Amino acid sequence: MLANPQRGRSTLLSSAALFNAVFSHAVRHSGPGDALQIRHPQATVSLTKFTEVTAMFIVSPPDSPRHRDGRFATAARTLLGMGVLSGLIGLLSACGTASIDDHQMAEPSFNPEDFFSGILTAHGVVRDYSGAATRSFNADITACWQDGVGTLDEAFVFDDGEQQVRIWTLTPDGVQRYIGTAGDVVGEGNARWQGNAMFLDYTLRIELEDGPIDVHIDDRMYRVSENVVINESKMRKFGVGVGEILLTLVRHPEREATCPST
Repeated sequence: MLANPQRGRSTLLSSAALFNAVFSHAVRHSGPGDALQIRHPQATVSLTKFTEVTAMFIVSPPDSPRHRDGRFATAARTLLGMGVLSGLIGLLSACGTASIDDHQMAEPSFNPEDFFSGILTAHGVVRDYSGAATRSFNADITACWQDGVGTLDEAFVFDDGEQQVRIWTLTPDGVQRYIGTAGDVVGEGNARWQGNAMFLDYTLRIELEDGPIDVHIDDRMYRVSENVVINESKMRKFGVGVGEILLTLVRHPEREATCPST
């Protein structure tokens, strides 16, 4: 349940920042094998019997024996054409991720119909891919339910004065599962809750000066008390982290909400 991180002329996810978040440095060499050299220190991943790439990625210089006869160039072009490199990045970034089932016994129970009910406020910061906080915001939320379907009307105000509105609709989709939709969400998001946690995965469309981009959001919420939820949202493009939003959701049962009559 996060704010869209777009901002007028200066955005969290500018094209340059997004590229830098995905690949720290890429240089095309001419010479034997016409090798594509991409540097970024991480762990080694075996791709074929001809080459190893250090994700995200270090390769040997073009005059190395592994580039002779164009073997590396051929393998790299094939892998890029198949989208394997993007897939490997996604797999690497997904390693070690927690499951919602890990929270099955944790309390207090999340139960969206209980927590997202009435008046709530949200308070958070937006961080770019380097971890630097770039914006802060506050939001007023009115949450209502009718016939098992929830509506969260969210009004955000950022520290630079920008205002945003998002209206989430949560529709039941099985036991402790919901489909989430909103105006700037591409298609449907999928939510599931267990114990004191609720995870929501969706694709957010962010408008930039040179056109929109779609970013995957991994939204994780943890109910830490009757009226407080901690929310962390990881933003990824091509499987690589490009930013995050950290926020606290506070329920205000003492305040009366105006919801549509049943």
